[in-house]
Amino acid sequence: MADTYIWRNATSDVAVQKATISFWVKKTSSGTSQYCFYTGLTTNWSDYSFYMKFHTDDTIKIVGASGGSTLDYKTTAKFRDPTSWMHIVIKLDMTETGTDRVKLYINGVFETNYSTQTAMTGSEWYTGKTGYRQHIGYAPSEGTYSSLLLSHYIYVDGLALAPTDFGETDATSGIWKYKAPDVSAYGTNGFYLKMEDSSNMDLDSSGNALTMTTSGTLTATKDSPSNNFCTMNPLDNYYPGATFSEGNCKAIMSTSAYAWITGTFALSAGKWYFETYVDVSIDTDDYLLIGASPYPAEAANAELGTNQQASQDLGYYGYTGGYRRDGANTAYGDTFGDGNYIGTYIDLDAEKIYWSKDGVIQNSGTGISLTALASTSTGHWFPAMSQYGTGATYEVNFGNGYFGTTEITSPEADAGGIGAFKYDPSAGTFDGSSKDFRAICTKNIKAYGG
Repeated sequence: MADTYIWRNATSDVAVQKATISFWVKKTSSGTSQYCFYTGLTTNWSDYSFYMKFHTDDTIKIVGASGGSTLDYKTTAKFRDPTSWMHIVIKLDMTETGTDRVKLYINGVFETNYSTQTAMTGSEWYTGKTGYRQHIGYAPSEGTYSSLLLSHYIYVDGLALAPTDFGETDATSGIWKYKAPDVSAYGTNGFYLKMEDSSNMDLDSSGNALTMTTSGTLTATKDSPSNNFCTMNPLDNYYPGATFSEGNCKAIMSTSAYAWITGTFALSAGKWYFETYVDVSIDTDDYLLIGASPYPAEAANAELGTNQQASQDLGYYGYTGGYRRDGANTAYGDTFGDGNYIGTYIDLDAEKIYWSKDGVIQNSGTGISLTALASTSTGHWFPAMSQYGTGATYEVNFGNGYFGTTEITSPEADAGGIGAFKYDPSAGTFDGSSKDFRAICTKNIKAYGG
Protein backbone atom coordinates (compact mmCIF):
# COMPACT_ATOMS: atom_id res chain seq x y z
CA MET A 1 0.00 0.00 0.00
CA ALA A 2 2.99 2.34 -0.40
CA ASP A 3 2.05 5.93 -1.35
CA THR A 4 -1.66 5.13 -1.17
CA TYR A 5 -4.32 4.53 1.44
CA ILE A 6 -8.05 4.19 2.08
CA TRP A 7 -9.93 6.67 4.24
CA ARG A 8 -13.35 7.84 5.36
CA ASN A 9 -14.70 10.77 7.37
CA ALA A 10 -17.24 9.77 10.02
CA THR A 11 -20.57 11.44 9.20
CA SER A 12 -22.62 10.45 12.26
CA ASP A 13 -21.78 11.66 15.75
CA VAL A 14 -21.98 8.34 17.62
CA ALA A 15 -20.82 7.79 21.19
CA VAL A 16 -18.85 4.52 21.01
CA GLN A 17 -18.29 2.50 24.16
CA LYS A 18 -17.53 -0.72 22.29
CA ALA A 19 -15.80 -1.35 18.98
CA THR A 20 -13.79 -4.02 17.17
CA ILE A 21 -11.10 -3.76 14.52
CA SER A 22 -10.13 -6.93 12.63
CA PHE A 23 -7.76 -7.34 9.68
CA TRP A 24 -5.18 -9.63 8.09
CA VAL A 25 -1.70 -8.31 7.42
CA LYS A 26 1.49 -9.55 5.76
CA LYS A 27 4.67 -7.71 6.72
CA THR A 28 7.09 -6.79 3.98
CA SER A 29 10.01 -5.38 5.96
CA SER A 30 11.59 -5.14 9.40
CA GLY A 31 13.00 -2.21 11.29
CA THR A 32 10.60 0.39 9.88
CA SER A 33 7.51 2.08 11.25
CA GLN A 34 4.43 0.61 9.49
CA TYR A 35 0.95 1.94 10.32
CA CYS A 36 -1.99 -0.44 9.89
CA PHE A 37 -4.62 2.19 10.73
CA TYR A 38 -4.88 5.69 12.17
CA THR A 39 -8.09 7.35 13.34
CA GLY A 40 -8.08 10.92 14.53
CA LEU A 41 -9.63 14.37 14.73
CA THR A 42 -8.66 16.12 11.51
CA THR A 43 -8.07 19.43 13.28
CA ASN A 44 -6.01 17.99 16.14
CA TRP A 45 -4.24 14.68 15.40
CA SER A 46 -1.97 14.71 18.44
CA ASP A 47 -4.63 15.13 21.14
CA TYR A 48 -7.42 13.02 19.64
CA SER A 49 -6.22 9.90 17.85
CA PHE A 50 -6.09 6.11 17.94
CA TYR A 51 -3.74 3.95 15.90
CA MET A 52 -1.87 0.66 15.61
CA LYS A 53 1.50 0.18 13.98
CA PHE A 54 4.50 -2.10 13.76
CA HIS A 55 7.18 -0.09 15.53
CA THR A 56 10.76 0.35 14.31
CA ASP A 57 11.86 -2.45 16.66
CA ASP A 58 9.18 -4.76 15.12
CA THR A 59 6.94 -4.72 18.18
CA ILE A 60 3.25 -3.82 17.92
CA LYS A 61 2.21 -0.45 19.33
CA ILE A 62 -1.38 0.61 20.05
CA VAL A 63 -1.60 4.28 20.95
CA GLY A 64 -4.49 6.59 21.73
CA ALA A 65 -5.02 10.13 22.97
CA SER A 66 -8.26 11.74 24.09
CA GLY A 67 -8.03 15.24 25.50
CA GLY A 68 -5.27 14.45 27.97
CA SER A 69 -5.97 10.75 28.53
CA THR A 70 -3.29 8.55 26.94
CA LEU A 71 -3.35 4.92 25.84
CA ASP A 72 0.00 3.25 25.14
CA TYR A 73 0.49 -0.49 24.59
CA LYS A 74 3.78 -1.94 23.33
CA THR A 75 4.24 -5.69 22.99
CA THR A 76 7.28 -7.54 24.24
CA ALA A 77 7.09 -9.86 21.25
CA LYS A 78 8.63 -8.80 17.94
CA PHE A 79 7.03 -9.55 14.59
CA ARG A 80 9.45 -9.97 11.67
CA ASP A 81 8.02 -12.77 9.53
CA PRO A 82 7.60 -11.62 5.88
CA THR A 83 6.47 -15.05 4.66
CA SER A 84 2.94 -15.39 6.02
CA TRP A 85 -0.28 -13.57 6.87
CA MET A 86 -1.26 -12.82 10.46
CA HIS A 87 -4.66 -11.96 11.87
CA ILE A 88 -5.03 -9.04 14.27
CA VAL A 89 -8.12 -8.25 16.33
CA ILE A 90 -8.33 -5.23 18.64
CA LYS A 91 -11.27 -5.39 21.02
CA LEU A 92 -12.31 -2.07 22.60
CA ASP A 93 -14.69 -1.94 25.56
CA MET A 94 -15.10 1.07 27.86
CA THR A 95 -17.42 -0.94 30.13
CA GLU A 96 -14.30 -2.84 31.24
CA THR A 97 -11.70 -1.35 33.61
CA GLY A 98 -8.01 -0.53 33.32
CA THR A 99 -5.98 -2.40 30.74
CA ASP A 100 -8.92 -4.73 29.97
CA ARG A 101 -10.44 -1.89 27.96
CA VAL A 102 -8.10 -2.80 25.10
CA LYS A 103 -7.48 -6.44 24.18
CA LEU A 104 -5.16 -7.50 21.38
CA TYR A 105 -5.42 -10.91 19.71
CA ILE A 106 -2.85 -12.25 17.26
CA ASN A 107 -3.89 -15.30 15.23
CA GLY A 108 -6.62 -15.95 17.76
CA VAL A 109 -4.32 -15.77 20.81
CA PHE A 110 -4.85 -13.12 23.50
CA GLU A 111 -1.67 -11.04 23.87
CA THR A 112 -0.66 -10.56 27.54
CA ASN A 113 3.02 -9.57 27.43
CA TYR A 114 3.80 -5.87 27.14
CA SER A 115 6.83 -3.70 27.88
CA THR A 116 4.41 -0.73 28.14
CA GLN A 117 0.72 -0.97 29.01
CA THR A 118 -0.93 2.32 29.91
CA ALA A 119 -4.74 2.24 30.05
CA MET A 120 -7.14 4.80 28.61
CA THR A 121 -9.56 6.66 30.85
CA GLY A 122 -12.80 8.34 29.83
CA SER A 123 -16.18 6.97 28.78
CA GLU A 124 -16.04 6.50 24.99
CA TRP A 125 -13.81 5.77 22.00
CA TYR A 126 -13.34 8.49 19.43
CA THR A 127 -13.50 6.15 16.44
CA GLY A 128 -16.88 7.18 15.05
CA LYS A 129 -17.34 10.86 15.87
CA THR A 130 -18.08 13.61 13.38
CA GLY A 131 -14.83 15.34 12.43
CA TYR A 132 -12.80 12.14 12.77
CA ARG A 133 -11.18 10.38 9.84
CA GLN A 134 -10.24 6.72 9.66
CA HIS A 135 -7.13 5.94 7.61
CA ILE A 136 -6.03 2.47 6.53
CA GLY A 137 -2.33 2.24 5.73
CA TYR A 138 -1.42 5.85 6.48
CA ALA A 139 -0.51 8.09 9.44
CA PRO A 140 -1.47 11.72 8.72
CA SER A 141 0.36 12.98 11.79
CA GLU A 142 3.65 11.80 10.26
CA GLY A 143 2.80 11.65 6.55
CA THR A 144 3.86 7.99 6.67
CA TYR A 145 2.51 5.45 4.18
CA SER A 146 2.51 1.71 4.79
CA SER A 147 4.04 -0.93 2.52
CA LEU A 148 2.15 -3.70 4.32
CA LEU A 149 -0.21 -6.10 2.56
CA LEU A 150 -3.68 -5.76 4.12
CA SER A 151 -6.84 -7.76 3.57
CA HIS A 152 -10.35 -8.21 5.02
CA TYR A 153 -10.27 -5.00 7.06
CA ILE A 154 -13.30 -4.70 9.36
CA TYR A 155 -14.43 -1.97 11.73
CA VAL A 156 -17.44 -2.77 13.93
CA ASP A 157 -19.08 0.16 15.68
CA GLY A 158 -20.85 -0.78 18.96
CA LEU A 159 -19.79 -4.39 19.58
CA ALA A 160 -16.70 -5.84 21.29
CA LEU A 161 -16.24 -9.10 19.38
CA ALA A 162 -13.96 -12.11 19.78
CA PRO A 163 -11.34 -13.25 17.23
CA THR A 164 -13.44 -16.38 16.64
CA ASP A 165 -15.99 -14.12 14.93
CA PHE A 166 -13.43 -13.58 12.14
CA GLY A 167 -11.12 -16.62 12.14
CA GLU A 168 -10.82 -20.25 13.24
CA THR A 169 -8.28 -23.01 13.80
CA ASP A 170 -7.85 -25.45 10.93
CA ALA A 171 -8.73 -28.92 12.19
CA THR A 172 -5.93 -30.61 10.22
CA SER A 173 -2.99 -28.22 10.41
CA GLY A 174 -3.80 -26.38 13.65
CA ILE A 175 -3.13 -23.09 11.83
CA TRP A 176 -5.34 -20.07 12.44
CA LYS A 177 -7.21 -19.28 9.22
CA TYR A 178 -9.69 -16.82 7.77
CA LYS A 179 -13.43 -17.42 7.95
CA ALA A 180 -16.36 -15.31 6.80
CA PRO A 181 -17.08 -12.76 9.56
CA ASP A 182 -19.91 -13.51 11.97
CA VAL A 183 -21.09 -9.97 12.70
CA SER A 184 -24.73 -9.31 13.60
CA ALA A 185 -24.48 -5.53 13.09
CA TYR A 186 -21.63 -3.30 11.95
CA GLY A 187 -23.04 -0.17 13.62
CA THR A 188 -23.47 3.32 12.23
CA ASN A 189 -19.88 3.83 11.03
CA GLY A 190 -18.89 0.18 10.62
CA PHE A 191 -17.55 -1.26 7.36
CA TYR A 192 -16.01 -4.38 5.83
CA LEU A 193 -13.37 -4.10 3.10
CA LYS A 194 -12.65 -7.48 1.52
CA MET A 195 -10.13 -5.87 -0.88
CA GLU A 196 -10.84 -8.64 -3.41
CA ASP A 197 -12.17 -6.64 -6.37
CA SER A 198 -9.16 -5.11 -8.15
CA SER A 199 -11.43 -2.52 -9.78
CA ASN A 200 -13.08 -1.52 -6.49
CA MET A 201 -10.66 -2.15 -3.64
CA ASP A 202 -12.43 0.17 -1.19
CA LEU A 203 -15.87 -1.44 -1.61
CA ASP A 204 -17.76 -1.72 1.69
CA SER A 205 -19.35 -5.19 1.95
CA SER A 206 -20.83 -4.71 5.43
CA GLY A 207 -24.36 -3.90 4.29
CA ASN A 208 -23.90 -0.27 5.33
CA ALA A 209 -22.47 0.41 1.86
CA LEU A 210 -20.44 3.31 3.20
CA THR A 211 -18.49 5.40 0.72
CA MET A 212 -14.76 5.00 1.21
CA THR A 213 -12.07 6.98 -0.64
CA THR A 214 -8.78 5.76 -2.04
CA SER A 215 -5.87 8.19 -2.30
CA GLY A 216 -3.33 6.96 -4.82
CA THR A 217 -3.57 3.67 -6.69
CA LEU A 218 -3.96 0.46 -4.73
CA THR A 219 -2.25 -2.68 -6.03
CA ALA A 220 -4.45 -5.77 -5.93
CA THR A 221 -2.70 -9.10 -5.43
CA LYS A 222 -3.61 -12.77 -5.56
CA ASP A 223 -1.72 -13.13 -2.28
CA SER A 224 -4.32 -13.46 0.49
CA PRO A 225 -4.91 -14.99 3.94
CA SER A 226 -6.61 -18.00 2.29
CA ASN A 227 -3.84 -18.52 -0.30
CA ASN A 228 -0.39 -17.29 0.67
CA PHE A 229 2.00 -16.73 -2.26
CA CYS A 230 5.77 -16.93 -2.40
CA THR A 231 7.75 -13.67 -2.58
CA MET A 232 11.44 -12.86 -2.41
CA ASN A 233 12.78 -13.04 1.14
CA PRO A 234 14.11 -9.75 2.60
CA LEU A 235 15.49 -11.65 5.60
CA ASP A 236 17.85 -13.59 3.33
CA ASN A 237 19.81 -10.49 2.39
CA TYR A 238 22.97 -10.48 4.49
CA TYR A 239 25.38 -10.72 1.55
CA PRO A 240 23.30 -9.49 -1.43
CA GLY A 241 22.33 -6.14 0.10
CA ALA A 242 19.26 -5.93 -2.14
CA THR A 243 16.50 -3.34 -1.69
CA PHE A 244 12.99 -4.81 -1.72
CA SER A 245 9.61 -3.24 -2.55
CA GLU A 246 6.19 -4.04 -4.07
CA GLY A 247 5.38 -6.67 -1.47
CA ASN A 248 8.91 -8.11 -1.82
CA CYS A 249 8.31 -8.96 -5.47
CA LYS A 250 10.74 -6.29 -6.68
CA ALA A 251 14.43 -6.41 -5.79
CA ILE A 252 17.13 -3.90 -6.69
CA MET A 253 20.42 -5.78 -6.56
CA SER A 254 23.50 -4.01 -5.28
CA THR A 255 26.38 -3.31 -7.65
CA SER A 256 28.86 -4.14 -4.89
CA ALA A 257 27.75 -7.70 -4.12
CA TYR A 258 27.46 -10.75 -6.35
CA ALA A 259 25.40 -12.84 -3.93
CA TRP A 260 21.91 -14.17 -4.66
CA ILE A 261 18.50 -13.71 -3.06
CA THR A 262 15.99 -16.50 -2.50
CA GLY A 263 12.23 -16.96 -2.32
CA THR A 264 10.25 -17.43 0.87
CA PHE A 265 9.00 -20.96 0.11
CA ALA A 266 11.15 -24.10 0.31
CA LEU A 267 10.17 -26.68 -2.32
CA SER A 268 10.75 -30.42 -2.07
CA ALA A 269 8.18 -31.96 -4.47
CA GLY A 270 5.92 -30.96 -7.36
CA LYS A 271 6.30 -28.74 -10.42
CA TRP A 272 6.66 -24.98 -9.96
CA TYR A 273 6.82 -21.85 -12.11
CA PHE A 274 7.70 -18.19 -11.66
CA GLU A 275 8.44 -15.28 -14.00
CA THR A 276 11.08 -12.57 -13.74
CA TYR A 277 11.19 -9.26 -15.60
CA VAL A 278 14.74 -7.97 -16.00
CA ASP A 279 15.39 -4.24 -15.71
CA VAL A 280 19.00 -3.16 -16.17
CA SER A 281 19.41 0.60 -16.15
CA ILE A 282 22.82 0.56 -17.83
CA ASP A 283 23.82 -0.66 -21.28
CA THR A 284 25.81 -3.71 -20.22
CA ASP A 285 23.51 -6.64 -19.44
CA ASP A 286 26.29 -8.92 -18.18
CA TYR A 287 26.14 -11.34 -15.30
CA LEU A 288 22.40 -11.76 -14.75
CA LEU A 289 21.49 -15.14 -13.23
CA ILE A 290 18.02 -16.59 -12.52
CA GLY A 291 17.52 -20.10 -11.17
CA ALA A 292 17.39 -22.07 -7.95
CA SER A 293 19.41 -22.94 -4.88
CA PRO A 294 18.95 -25.22 -1.87
CA TYR A 295 20.54 -22.65 0.45
CA PRO A 296 21.21 -18.91 0.92
CA ALA A 297 24.31 -17.22 -0.46
CA GLU A 298 27.38 -17.80 1.69
CA ALA A 299 29.62 -14.96 0.53
CA ALA A 300 29.30 -11.48 -0.94
CA ASN A 301 31.55 -12.28 -3.91
CA ALA A 302 29.90 -15.54 -5.00
CA GLU A 303 27.16 -15.36 -7.64
CA LEU A 304 24.48 -17.98 -8.34
CA GLY A 305 26.16 -20.94 -10.02
CA THR A 306 29.48 -20.83 -8.18
CA ASN A 307 30.91 -23.85 -6.41
CA GLN A 308 29.83 -23.01 -2.85
CA GLN A 309 28.34 -26.42 -2.07
CA ALA A 310 29.29 -29.12 -4.56
CA SER A 311 27.59 -27.85 -7.71
CA GLN A 312 24.11 -27.46 -6.24
CA ASP A 313 23.02 -23.87 -7.01
CA LEU A 314 22.61 -22.93 -10.66
CA GLY A 315 21.21 -20.18 -12.87
CA TYR A 316 20.34 -19.22 -16.45
CA TYR A 317 23.13 -16.83 -17.45
CA GLY A 318 22.10 -13.69 -19.31
CA TYR A 319 25.52 -12.79 -20.71
CA THR A 320 26.16 -16.09 -22.54
CA GLY A 321 22.68 -17.61 -22.71
CA GLY A 322 24.12 -20.69 -21.02
CA TYR A 323 23.55 -22.00 -17.55
CA ARG A 324 26.10 -21.52 -14.79
CA ARG A 325 26.95 -24.17 -12.20
CA ASP A 326 30.08 -24.92 -10.20
CA GLY A 327 31.66 -21.79 -11.68
CA ALA A 328 31.38 -23.13 -15.23
CA ASN A 329 29.20 -21.92 -18.11
CA THR A 330 27.49 -24.51 -20.34
CA ALA A 331 25.63 -23.75 -23.57
CA TYR A 332 21.86 -23.70 -23.12
CA GLY A 333 19.77 -20.97 -24.83
CA ASP A 334 19.57 -17.34 -25.93
CA THR A 335 21.23 -14.44 -24.17
CA PHE A 336 18.90 -12.14 -22.21
CA GLY A 337 18.99 -8.77 -20.55
CA ASP A 338 17.10 -5.52 -20.15
CA GLY A 339 13.37 -5.86 -20.93
CA ASN A 340 13.22 -9.66 -21.15
CA TYR A 341 10.83 -11.93 -19.27
CA ILE A 342 12.41 -15.13 -17.98
CA GLY A 343 10.24 -18.07 -16.97
CA THR A 344 11.72 -20.61 -14.55
CA TYR A 345 10.23 -24.11 -14.38
CA ILE A 346 11.32 -26.34 -11.48
CA ASP A 347 10.26 -29.99 -11.74
CA LEU A 348 11.17 -31.67 -8.47
CA ASP A 349 9.44 -34.92 -9.44
CA ALA A 350 11.86 -35.42 -12.36
CA GLU A 351 14.54 -33.23 -10.69
CA LYS A 352 14.94 -30.99 -13.74
CA ILE A 353 14.94 -27.24 -14.34
CA TYR A 354 13.93 -25.39 -17.52
CA TRP A 355 13.83 -21.74 -18.58
CA SER A 356 11.96 -19.68 -21.16
CA LYS A 357 12.75 -16.28 -22.65
CA ASP A 358 9.74 -14.11 -23.50
CA GLY A 359 7.53 -17.18 -23.53
CA VAL A 360 9.80 -19.38 -25.69
CA ILE A 361 11.09 -22.54 -23.98
CA GLN A 362 14.87 -22.66 -24.33
CA ASN A 363 17.13 -25.54 -25.36
CA SER A 364 14.27 -27.18 -27.31
CA GLY A 365 12.68 -28.07 -23.97
CA THR A 366 15.55 -30.24 -22.81
CA GLY A 367 15.92 -29.82 -19.07
CA ILE A 368 18.99 -29.47 -16.89
CA SER A 369 19.35 -32.05 -14.12
CA LEU A 370 19.17 -30.74 -10.57
CA THR A 371 21.15 -32.21 -7.72
CA ALA A 372 18.99 -34.97 -6.24
CA LEU A 373 16.95 -33.71 -3.30
CA ALA A 374 18.45 -36.33 -1.02
CA SER A 375 21.92 -35.08 -1.91
CA THR A 376 21.27 -31.39 -1.33
CA SER A 377 22.40 -29.82 1.92
CA THR A 378 18.83 -28.84 2.93
CA GLY A 379 16.50 -31.29 1.16
CA HIS A 380 14.68 -28.56 -0.77
CA TRP A 381 15.05 -25.82 -3.38
CA PHE A 382 14.37 -22.08 -3.36
CA PRO A 383 13.76 -19.78 -6.33
CA ALA A 384 16.90 -17.65 -6.61
CA MET A 385 18.52 -14.85 -8.63
CA SER A 386 21.66 -12.78 -8.58
CA GLN A 387 23.91 -10.45 -10.55
CA TYR A 388 27.53 -9.57 -10.28
CA GLY A 389 29.27 -6.39 -11.18
CA THR A 390 26.66 -4.22 -12.91
CA GLY A 391 23.57 -4.09 -10.72
CA ALA A 392 20.06 -5.05 -11.81
CA THR A 393 16.40 -4.83 -10.85
CA TYR A 394 14.31 -7.98 -10.86
CA GLU A 395 10.50 -7.82 -10.81
CA VAL A 396 9.25 -11.28 -9.92
CA ASN A 397 5.77 -12.65 -10.53
CA PHE A 398 4.96 -15.77 -8.51
CA GLY A 399 1.37 -15.57 -9.75
CA ASN A 400 0.32 -12.30 -8.10
CA GLY A 401 -0.37 -10.76 -11.51
CA TYR A 402 2.09 -7.84 -11.42
CA PHE A 403 5.61 -6.94 -12.45
CA GLY A 404 6.37 -4.14 -10.03
CA THR A 405 3.31 -1.90 -10.24
CA THR A 406 2.39 -2.97 -13.77
CA GLU A 407 -0.61 -5.28 -13.91
CA ILE A 408 -0.48 -8.10 -16.45
CA THR A 409 -3.08 -7.74 -19.18
CA SER A 410 -4.82 -10.92 -20.39
CA PRO A 411 -3.17 -13.03 -17.65
CA GLU A 412 -2.73 -16.80 -17.80
CA ALA A 413 -3.51 -19.04 -14.81
CA ASP A 414 -1.87 -22.38 -14.03
CA ALA A 415 -3.68 -25.64 -14.87
CA GLY A 416 -5.68 -25.39 -11.63
CA GLY A 417 -6.86 -21.85 -12.37
CA ILE A 418 -4.53 -20.28 -9.78
CA GLY A 419 -2.32 -17.25 -10.32
CA ALA A 420 -2.03 -14.58 -13.01
CA PHE A 421 0.99 -14.97 -15.28
CA LYS A 422 2.18 -13.31 -18.47
CA TYR A 423 2.72 -16.72 -20.06
CA ASP A 424 0.93 -20.07 -19.66
CA PRO A 425 2.93 -22.22 -17.18
CA SER A 426 1.80 -25.41 -19.00
CA ALA A 427 2.54 -24.29 -22.57
CA GLY A 428 5.25 -26.15 -24.50
CA THR A 429 6.94 -29.49 -24.04
CA PHE A 430 9.56 -30.43 -21.48
CA ASP A 431 11.86 -33.32 -22.38
CA GLY A 432 9.25 -34.29 -24.95
CA SER A 433 6.27 -34.26 -22.57
CA SER A 434 3.56 -31.86 -21.50
CA LYS A 435 3.84 -30.78 -17.87
CA ASP A 436 1.61 -28.67 -15.63
CA PHE A 437 3.73 -26.26 -13.62
CA ARG A 438 2.01 -24.47 -10.74
CA ALA A 439 2.08 -21.12 -8.98
CA ILE A 440 4.11 -21.27 -5.76
CA CYS A 441 1.40 -20.78 -3.13
CA THR A 442 -0.05 -22.61 -0.15
CA LYS A 443 -3.09 -24.02 -1.95
CA ASN A 444 -0.90 -25.64 -4.57
CA ILE A 445 1.65 -26.87 -2.05
CA LYS A 446 -1.13 -28.53 -0.07
CA ALA A 447 -2.42 -30.21 -3.24
CA TYR A 448 0.84 -31.13 -5.00
CA GLY A 449 3.52 -31.21 -2.31
CA GLY A 450 6.37 -28.84 -1.97
